[in-house]
Amino acid sequence: SFKARCMEYFDILRLVQALGIALLLGLLWWKSSINTEAELRDQVGLMFYICIFWTSTCIFGAVYVFPFEKVYLRKERKADMYRLSVYYASSTLCDMMAHVMYPTIFMLIVYFMAGFKNTAACFFLTLFVILLIAITSQGAGELFGAAVMSIQRAGMVASLILMLFLLTGGYYVQDGKPHCT
Repeated sequence: SFKARCMEYFDILRLVQALGIALLLGLLWWKSSINTEAELRDQVGLMFYICIFWTSTCIFGAVYVFPFEKVYLRKERKADMYRLSVYYASSTLCDMMAHVMYPTIFMLIVYFMAGFKNTAACFFLTLFVILLIAITSQGAGELFGAAVMSIQRAGMVASLILMLFLLTGGYYVQDGKPHCT
């Protein structure tokens, strides 16, 4: 699995995407502070964007794995080459390398440029949460892809779930009460 996906994982475009977005966010939120409520909201908005960015990147990176490999998987399963659990574990672990490496590089740039709390404990806690989001999103993407086993439907399901995450993430509606005009 790793040899087959190595070129995809370490694609220069993925690295440019992670570095480019990190630098852009770092410059937009350069040394922001939390002295006022508005400044605190700015940093909360940045964290929300980071969470959504890595959720969507990891979901769409993983949702197509099983639909693309279903022909090979069926052929190799018929030949009794390995158990399905072994395939899933190796596939997930191989994908996880990219879903850990890129967010870590990303957070090393954004965290210090944006002026988040400059302590090791806060940095590693933030990195841990972002990595949990990335790994969970990877698992969710694999689940959606395996459930529908269709490239078109997998993307549609992932988009719908991502929109649901956006709406219920707590950033757009603060008090939870319906507002009718």
